[in-house]
Amino acid sequence: VAGYGARRFGASRAGTLGGILGGIVGALLGSTIFGVGAILGLPVGAVVGVYLAESRSARRREKSEILNERSVGKSVKGVFAGYLFSALVEVALGTIATLIFVFTAWP
Repeated sequence: VAGYGARRFGASRAGTLGGILGGIVGALLGSTIFGVGAILGLPVGAVVGVYLAESRSARRREKSEILNERSVGKSVKGVFAGYLFSALVEVALGTIATLIFVFTAWP
């Protein structure tokens, strides 16, 4: 969902792929910190991945520096918005599943 958010906010194909790969690498590296780091490593890795991929692809296209930073910033906001939306949906679905369990287990 974070990749979709980046794409929706104007990330290139390279930025979207960078976000996905960055999220995976961030989660794997973060999991070495007692397992809790994966929770923070995923969004941080995705943001760093999009930033690096967008910066690199914008330099290849030889855009101006101001436009480059603006589009990269917009793409990073998209990753963050997508990750936040994903987390909110997961919390809502978890709450609904818990309520269904509680009301069916204890009539």
